[in-house]
Amino acid sequence: MEFSVPQGGSNICHIDVYPATPVKGVAQDWRMVNTSLAPEKDVDRLDVQFARASTPQQRQLERMIFVFSIAESVQTDLESWRFFQGGIMYCEGKADYLDDNSFALSDNGKALTMSVKCLTDIAESYNFSFMAVQKTNESGECQIYASSDPGGDIRRV
Repeated sequence: MEFSVPQGGSNICHIDVYPATPVKGVAQDWRMVNTSLAPEKDVDRLDVQFARASTPQQRQLERMIFVFSIAESVQTDLESWRFFQGGIMYCEGKADYLDDNSFALSDNGKALTMSVKCLTDIAESYNFSFMAVQKTNESGECQIYASSDPGGDIRRV
């Protein structure tokens, strides 16, 4: 899904994340739903576009903010989910080499905020896995899971 940042401005998008446990040892896609839209839409990629005509001063201020929340429907009396260890792990060879992305956890680990900037005209592709812990509420046992790779591009158009 493409997300556009207005010249000199910012954009905020809320996305519910539905963690899924692996099947036969293979990480599953974790459903992502853009709840900022009506009607809501599934998200498969995080492609962020910035205006090429932005001045250097505007580029310093422009941001795309994604707020990822663990979906309430996966929180039950039996188990609970939280983002873990910063919430993400970059995939080998597809990290954020231009340092355009930053992440912060909040809401007791149920929310992960991703701030995207783009200071140059260089396009960048990245892939990462969400990292989350699933806790069995009665026993306190925890399992750590990673999603398959949601990826994206950051570029000026």
